[in-house]
Amino acid sequence: MYISKLSLSNFKNHHQLDIFPCTGINAIVGENGVGKTNILLAISYLSIGKNIFGGKEEFSIMDEASFLRIYAMIDFPEYAGKEIELLLNRDRKKTIRVNGKIQERITEFIGNIPSVFISPYDVNLINETSDVRRKFLDSAISISANTNTYLQALVRYTQNIKQRNALLKDFQKHRYFEESQLELYTEFLSKDYEVLSKKRIEFLHILKPYAQEYYEIISGGKEKIDIIYVPSFDLDNESLEEAFHTHLQKDLALGYTSVGAHKDDIIFKMNGDDMRKRASQGQQKSFLIALKLAQAKVVLSQKTVRPILLLDDIFDKLDSKRVKNLIQLVQRDDFGQIFISDTDEQRILALEDSCEVPLSIIHLPIIG
Repeated sequence: MYISKLSLSNFKNHHQLDIFPCTGINAIVGENGVGKTNILLAISYLSIGKNIFGGKEEFSIMDEASFLRIYAMIDFPEYAGKEIELLLNRDRKKTIRVNGKIQERITEFIGNIPSVFISPYDVNLINETSDVRRKFLDSAISISANTNTYLQALVRYTQNIKQRNALLKDFQKHRYFEESQLELYTEFLSKDYEVLSKKRIEFLHILKPYAQEYYEIISGGKEKIDIIYVPSFDLDNESLEEAFHTHLQKDLALGYTSVGAHKDDIIFKMNGDDMRKRASQGQQKSFLIALKLAQAKVVLSQKTVRPILLLDDIFDKLDSKRVKNLIQLVQRDDFGQIFISDTDEQRILALEDSCEVPLSIIHLPIIG
C-alpha cells in the first residue's frame, strides 16, 4: 500500500499543495516553518480521522479559509486503489469519504490507511502522565485491528465512565445518589473493561519482542527492555465490579472513578529499571523509535498490510551509526512507504548509497 497522490487545501500553512510520492522513501526537505511536519500530519489525519497531537481541530484550517481538505489516492500492488478525502469546516463539521462514500462513524474509518507517526514528541510517552501512554496504546490497537470491536468498546466505556463520574460528582453536591443507577454503569463498564484490558495485554505481548529486536538493531546495545501493563487495581485477584465496590467510598469522596481502563498505565523498563530514571536520552530515543516500528510490525502481522511510516525530524540527536542502522532497518519488508522530514538535504543525499528502495526528495519553498 502506498500514497500515489496527496493533495492539501487550506491545511495549516499550505493553501494548495499537491505531491506525488514514490513508493520508497520520500524526504520532505526545507527550512524550519515551511510546513514539513504538516504534510506528515495530514497523512496521519487520513489514518485516524483527527489530529494525532490533539487540540482544537479548527486550528488546522488555514487563516482566513472556511474549510480544509486532505485528499489521497492510495494504490495497492494486489488490487484496485482507493480515494480518501477529509473535509473540515469552521463549524467543526467533518466529512470523511472513502471512494466517494461518506463514513458515518469514525469506528468504520480508522485503519483504512494504517500509519505510524514517529516524532520528537514521542518522549512524552516516557515522561508524561499515564493518559499519554493510554492514548498511544488505544490508537495502536485500533489501527492494527481487523475489526472495530476494540474501538467500539472504548467508545462505550468512555461514554459510560463520564456518566458514572457525573453521578459521583452529583453526590458531592447533594450527598445522595441512586445506587441502582451506579450499579447499571458498573455492569456496562465491567463488560467493556474485560474487552479492553484483555486486548491491551495481548497487544503488548505481541509488541515487546519486536521492540527488543529493533532496539538492538538501531542502538547496537544489548540492554533488555520491557513494557509492562499496570492495572489500576489487583486485576489478578478481583474483577472491575469488585474493584468498584472496594473503592466506592473513595470515589464518592473524590467525585470521580479512581479505577478502570481510564486509569491503567504502562511502564517502560530497561534492564529492570524504570526508563525515566536510568535510560540516557539516546537510549530513550532509540527505544521510542523501536517501539513505534514494533507497532508497525504488529499492523503488518494483524492486517497483512505494510503501514506507512511518518518520520518527523528523527535524525536529531542520533549519531551517524544509528541513522544508518535505522535507514537500513526501515527498508526491510516489514515496512511500507516512508516519509521523512528534515532540514538538511545533504544528510538525506548521504543516505542514497544505503538506499535499496526509490528515494525522492520533495523541496518545500520558504513561505511568506
